[in-house]
Amino acid sequence: MIAPSATVRDQAAAAVAPWTYETYGALARNQADDSTVNSKFYRALQVRPERPLSARGLLLAMALSMLPAGALAAGPEGEWWVHDKQARIKIADCAGVLWGVITWEAKPGKDTHNPDPAKRDRAMLGVPIIISMKSSGANKWTGTIYNSAFGQTVSGGVELPSDDTLRITGCVLGFLCGGENWTRATDVAATSTSMTGEAICKSVSGS
Repeated sequence: MIAPSATVRDQAAAAVAPWTYETYGALARNQADDSTVNSKFYRALQVRPERPLSARGLLLAMALSMLPAGALAAGPEGEWWVHDKQARIKIADCAGVLWGVITWEAKPGKDTHNPDPAKRDRAMLGVPIIISMKSSGANKWTGTIYNSAFGQTVSGGVELPSDDTLRITGCVLGFLCGGENWTRATDVAATSTSMTGEAICKSVSGS
């Protein structure tokens, strides 16, 4: 019986052993003896440290590579604490347009300063505060903001400087601007007054 060559034995062993960069290097050396491997490729394999090629890691890398850019980044959707934590606003993406409504108040109140007398007796829960905001750049959206404290709807915008911070700005007459930072409400469980994103979009569909 003819014994298999060293090259064949090495390749068979490699097939059942854990694949590492050193394994590739060994195969490359055998093939290099037959002058079938580019010398630069062979040298590159030689300097690789031994490192197991985990099947799970390989699958994860492949899955991540297929995600669109920014897919892992948090967006503005979700619940946010206003700066003094006296209220929470839930923001939903309604076909590419952001809307945010009040979902919780420390002291529930009514929309008493609304310029429309018919709305002054309505509860603030569910009232839109972030109104019809459209993308205006990377992590930026512009539209209007309802300031219930004065019953004013002003031009404004939101910006996401980090995953858990939302910067809100509003301007009166186009130049008297102010703003505050909101914090993502990651520590808040759903309450009886919470609305789903779908419900928010449905409630503002006629606005």
